[in-house]
Amino acid sequence: MSDSRRVSVIIPTRDNPQMLDTVLRGLAATAPEAEVLVVDNGSRDPAVARAIASAGATPLRVDAPFNFSLLINVGAAASRREFVLLLNDDIEIRDDRWLGAMVAAAGPDTGPVGAVLHHPDGSVQHRGIALVDGRPETLGAGEDGAEGPGPAPDAVTGACMLVARELFVALGGLETLLRTNYNDVDLCLRAARAGRPAALAADAHLIHHESASRGRESTPDVRADWLLFRTRWAHLLVGGGAVPPAGARASLAGRATYSNEGPGN
Repeated sequence: MSDSRRVSVIIPTRDNPQMLDTVLRGLAATAPEAEVLVVDNGSRDPAVARAIASAGATPLRVDAPFNFSLLINVGAAASRREFVLLLNDDIEIRDDRWLGAMVAAAGPDTGPVGAVLHHPDGSVQHRGIALVDGRPETLGAGEDGAEGPGPAPDAVTGACMLVARELFVALGGLETLLRTNYNDVDLCLRAARAGRPAALAADAHLIHHESASRGRESTPDVRADWLLFRTRWAHLLVGGGAVPPAGARASLAGRATYSNEGPGN
């Protein structure tokens, strides 16, 4: 069985047809047997539906205020494969080895698996997340993209995260009270608590056009998510502050990227 036949890909989106088409074409070329579910959070642009239909993906509609965790959970509930892959709609796939590397890293004692994400210029954007001085911090940011395993992460970003479906279900999915930020870190820490720590597939490389379409979250959303996350994981966040660091990185959260003109925004 090919690796892609074992995977259900969940892509949240809204009114971002060009980037959605790019990631769907990349999946068709590199993971042709994957189950692809696109969770459309109230798109108004008919080109979104055309892109989904052209790719032969399964459309799921959620007309509600943006909540990344909810969108992913809806997709996971409809999935049918051994693994679920959370994937942002602003990911660009240029390497046909990426999914095989992620599946290979997902052993029976492993939790969520991430990939190395790059800026379009090739420099590293993300090699996982570590808890540093009481806060989640992005690993590898700004590196030149050289190969290598790097340090083991405490968590991986939901922009591209592979999880065994049985584990995702056992953990109750993403925490819907964490609407935009830290939901991915929270899932990874819960998985580690269950004996399934996060891992990085160092040979999986993807381009991430971070925040290209949705943009940064509003300060109230960032603060609310941080306060909940900090309260839940206070025992691991010794030295953590009362508010997120200035310019909190969107890469610390696994959110979909799309226009802020959606319902409830």
